[in-house]
This record gives sequence, C-alpha cells and structure tokens, in this order.
Amino acid sequence: MKSTQATAVASTIEAQLEAGTEADTSKWAKSFALALEDVLGTQLARVYVFKPSNVSNIVSSNRRLAAEAYQIKYEAVILSTGTVTAQTVAQRASALAQTGSSEQAAFKTKATANGVTVGAITLIYAPRTYQTSVPLDAYGIVQKFDALPVPVPFTPVGTGVGVSQTTEEADVGAIIGGIVGGVAGLACISTLCYGWCLMRKRIRES
Repeated sequence: MKSTQATAVASTIEAQLEAGTEADTSKWAKSFALALEDVLGTQLARVYVFKPSNVSNIVSSNRRLAAEAYQIKYEAVILSTGTVTAQTVAQRASALAQTGSSEQAAFKTKATANGVTVGAITLIYAPRTYQTSVPLDAYGIVQKFDALPVPVPFTPVGTGVGVSQTTEEADVGAIIGGIVGGVAGLACISTLCYGWCLMRKRIRES
C-alpha cells in the first residue's frame, strides 16, 4: 500500500434503523458503506454507526432491535484520478437528509438491499471538505481505516536474554569508562596544581 493525498468530505447523519435481513448489527457499518459509496459516487475511508446517547457504543452486538435512532458518521474520499468532484460529493451528502430527494431514496433502497431498514434521516453535521492522506492498494482502492492490519511491533535481532545481557554489558562498560576517565582527569588536574605550587614557591625563593 502507499499513502496518497486526497480530498475528503465528512458528515454525520441520524436515521431510524431496524434490522431487516441482516440481524448481525456488527455488519451494519459495511452495509452503509456500500450504500453510501453508490449514492455519493466515490470511495469511503471510514464509516461508524453508533447510538447518539453513547458515542462510544459502536454497533457491534448480535441482537435483533426495534427501530431506533442511530448516527452514521462517514468520510468520503475523492482522489485526483476520480471522475467526481468534492463539491458534487458534498451536495449529494447534504441531499441524503432531504425528504423526497433521489439520493435519500437510493440510499434507503441500497441499505435495505444490504439487510438494514432505514427510516427518517436527519443531517447532524453538514458535510465539510478538507485535505487528507489515505492508504491505497495496488489497484487504487482506498483501504478503510478499520480494516487495516494491526502493525507488527519491531523486534530486534536476537531476542530474549541475549539482548538484555548485551544491553546491560554495554551500560556497565559505559559506566566503568566514565569512572576511569573521571579519575584520570582528576589526577591530571591535581598534577598540574601541584606543579604550579612548586613553580610559585621556587619563584618566591629566587
């Protein structure tokens, strides 16, 4: 993958959601990602679905729910190689909350086809546009942030006791070297002071 500069359009909508054929709510975000990409005409970097009463309560439980209000937070990405502009994406994003708009009708239809029933939609945060960078794979597909692999922590060559002992030996060597150098330095200073005192004494006697 490689990091690529892009324009992003972010927004948050609230909708009455109810499980249709997809009762596993952990898959709702993916359903909305597919529907939003079709309606907005561009790829998404991230989608979160949560209850407005508890932002940290990301939908993940496996239970059938009655229609409840949920917020859908998303970030659409417009690449320089794309055929749609950021202005067009922002306009379509605003139209999602307009009753009777073709964008809202298409979004509801596609979300329902993906297993989630969508009721009334309200715009919570108006679309805003900004510059960002996104990871792309070799095919030019934006990798969603929640789908990226967990980074593997760096492990130095020679793990375990050997590394610990090598580090400790290096630290001890540095300490001993500092002590020896300090003692040698004090000895030189003492010698110089003693020689200066002898020289002054001889000068006074002469």
